Amino acid sequence: MARRRVIDPDFFLDEKLSECNPYSRLLYIGLWGICDDHFATLPNKPRWIKAQVFPYNEGVDVEKYIKELIEIGCIIPFEENDEDFLFIKNFFKYQRVDRPSKAKYPEYRGILDEPSTSPRTEVKLREVKLSKEKREPHQLKEYLKSEECLKYFFNKYPTVMERSIRNAIESADNWLGENGVTKKDYRLYANRWILRDLDKLPKKPFKNTWEPPKSDKDDVSEFSKKIKIKEIK
Repeated sequence: MARRRVIDPDFFLDEKLSECNPYSRLLYIGLWGICDDHFATLPNKPRWIKAQVFPYNEGVDVEKYIKELIEIGCIIPFEENDEDFLFIKNFFKYQRVDRPSKAKYPEYRGILDEPSTSPRTEVKLREVKLSKEKREPHQLKEYLKSEECLKYFFNKYPTVMERSIRNAIESADNWLGENGVTKKDYRLYANRWILRDLDKLPKKPFKNTWEPPKSDKDDVSEFSKKIKIKEIK
């Protein structure tokens, strides 16, 4: 999905871009919205790019305009795993991505003539990297799948359906386990997340018990004992 970007006023005064076809300049702006938030890269697929940037223009030769942008150095083609990609050279000089989405395309590992990021962006990227290092997704996922976690919520909410408890834990596992938690006490954070969902659920008139389920044979034997007792009476 395309993202919102910022157009710097100096964009319209760039001498190299001014020599390009107006469609090339518009394409360049369009590439900002469909590139990867982390690496400023995207697939070099003209038909796919055209569908994203010029969905209603049939006669636009996107491949031609891509070559024009490559010639003036705005974008750099590269190959990764036998697939062609494009790198937007100065993307991070003018774009600040506060909440980047998950990385979709590979990083450009070539050598650049000059830095392609501003000091402000480099600080932001470093902060994002550090916050990821603080997360403990593996320990968190182990806790959410443990018997300790399930037992805690069975005892905390004895009148909530067992299936609802398991669904709430699974939901937390899908979100928190994937994104990690920056808190030191990840158990407490996960428990609060699940409790918030369980508080909204309707209660049932009987209680959960943390015991292994009885087999069908046990149920039949108990039922037959009750019948015999009644017959004797």
